[in-house]
Amino acid sequence: VATQVSFSASFEDQTLIFCCYKDCSPFVVSFTPFFFMTESTVFRVGIVPEHFSLPLHRAKDQHLFGRENVEASLEVYPRGTGSMCRALRQGELDIAVALTEGVVSDIVTNGTGVSILAAYVDSPLHWQVSVAADSTLSSLDQLRSRPFGISRMGSGSHLMTYLLASQLGWDLSSELKFEVKGGLTELLAGIADGSAAAFLWETFTCRPYADQIRKLGEIVTPWPCFVVAVRSELVTTHADQLRLWLRAVQTACAEFRQDPTTIETISRECKLSADDARRWLQQTQFSPDGRVSPQVLEETMATLVRTGAANKVIPVSDLQCALTQN
Repeated sequence: VATQVSFSASFEDQTLIFCCYKDCSPFVVSFTPFFFMTESTVFRVGIVPEHFSLPLHRAKDQHLFGRENVEASLEVYPRGTGSMCRALRQGELDIAVALTEGVVSDIVTNGTGVSILAAYVDSPLHWQVSVAADSTLSSLDQLRSRPFGISRMGSGSHLMTYLLASQLGWDLSSELKFEVKGGLTELLAGIADGSAAAFLWETFTCRPYADQIRKLGEIVTPWPCFVVAVRSELVTTHADQLRLWLRAVQTACAEFRQDPTTIETISRECKLSADDARRWLQQTQFSPDGRVSPQVLEETMATLVRTGAANKVIPVSDLQCALTQN
């Protein structure tokens, strides 16, 4: 039996489309020719092992980065912001989604090399002050002159302890003590063995450890909690790709909030009850446009200097990259 095949071809959105006819029945074959293919930029992105990072995982899993012709290798940093800032400066990361106060402190202390690209979360962070479950301490002031466990110098847990002590009216030079421990696992071990009396960590991240720790108090950041930090040189060499990467992140954040399965995802991935997952999502506002207010950065620096966590104020233009400055 004879079979007749004919076709015509056209280009549309860099795709070669064949309209084929087999025995007068049409079918379509399309592909992207090699001369239109471009290599995706792959950014090494540092993230925290917390619920705040779930939209970034979504962007990768749902191929939102790939649609923008960029990719991301997500690298988890259990020790948080301080270690991510160090990795940026050492060229081990390209981007870090990190705590605002930690990134600001790093740039103020260490100078150029790292820049704030955009806001990631516009809402503040709720820090729980935790002591051992069997601790006899009953008030925050009883922690005066006792050692606080921190992940590392310059981390959020370090800087926010300064702010807590300042609000409580302690003498920061003599009544505030630190024990560098590492990530949350090491901090839990520190209060269990008595080498640290307490530590500060994000409230909902502490929920699964209620059998080991007890909440003694809470402090809320007076600034938006997460920003996107970048190696400054990339602003010059990969400006367009950074914009595309950021657009994919913002799309993922919007989808994450609207997805009816998000509460279940948070509960499953972060070991939270559905009620806690819902409360966290309700109080968390992902930035829709990445804008960082210069006034917010000025106030953050002023607070860090006032509490002794930083030693100077620098121009806001030295904190933000030109790509997203208002």
